[in-house]
Amino acid sequence: MIVADPRADFQPLIESAYMGIPTIAFCDTDSPLSNVDIAIPCNTKNRKAIGLMFWLLAREVGYLKNEIGRDKEWDVAIDLFLHKDLTDKNKQAIKEKDAAEDEAEPSAAVDTRKRINEDDDDEDDEEDDAEEAKKWTNK
Repeated sequence: MIVADPRADFQPLIESAYMGIPTIAFCDTDSPLSNVDIAIPCNTKNRKAIGLMFWLLAREVGYLKNEIGRDKEWDVAIDLFLHKDLTDKNKQAIKEKDAAEDEAEPSAAVDTRKRINEDDDDEDDEEDDAEEAKKWTNK
């Protein structure tokens, strides 16, 4: 079993020790090493550093299986090992959608909408004036 941070993943480490499953852990300088069989020193405080370490570990496993060579560049991107927050994707998609709508909307349609809104405001003003006149005449 491979663990990204022994401090955060202590429960799987305890359970793997009960079952006799060997564990590999990426460890920072302050990480506890109880129930860890192989410790790989690295920065575990940064998501990108952990993604890079998983990418390097996967590359080394491929090398040990003779799937890739040391002289060849590995065609797997590091981005595949990094977590991407969905909210960032959603925000970006909304911005792109708004930009596309703004570009697709002709200026004549905008002018027409403005005129319609102005006409609506005039009607609201007339209704307000009529209601106010009724209040003054009833008193």
